[in-house]
Amino acid sequence: MSSLPQFPHLEFSRDSISKRAKETSSIIKGLRLLTEHSDKEHRLYKNDQTGELWQYSNAWNWGAKPYCFIVPKIDPDDWLRERYVDPDELLIYGASMRDYLAVPSNRALPNLGEHMRMLQQIKTLPKDPEGRWFGPYLRENVIPPPLRA
Repeated sequence: MSSLPQFPHLEFSRDSISKRAKETSSIIKGLRLLTEHSDKEHRLYKNDQTGELWQYSNAWNWGAKPYCFIVPKIDPDDWLRERYVDPDELLIYGASMRDYLAVPSNRALPNLGEHMRMLQQIKTLPKDPEGRWFGPYLRENVIPPPLRA
């Protein structure tokens, strides 16, 4: 039995994250809290019936609305060391980078990757998303080529 048919992985869209935020309070009622991250924003839950793990986060660009999503199995201690990436952060990051790279003069800059990293350091562009990457939230689907390590 899987929750994915009813609560699929989140698409990179505002509507998808908004819908999940509305569903989250009813979803977590059926879950057991395993641990809370030291950042006080993230929690790891388990569905004891299915064995699925869920990460709880806040969508800051939506007014810090809580939402949750299914994540791969992980030892809670490993998760505490490095939580999973948040889909809302990936959405905002990807949109900002696409906007920046849509400007032809930006794409034509020599050493574009270095220039973008500098803009990230001075917070003109968002920093790379933090957390453990997993399918369907893959680095190559979000991080633009000039910044890929």
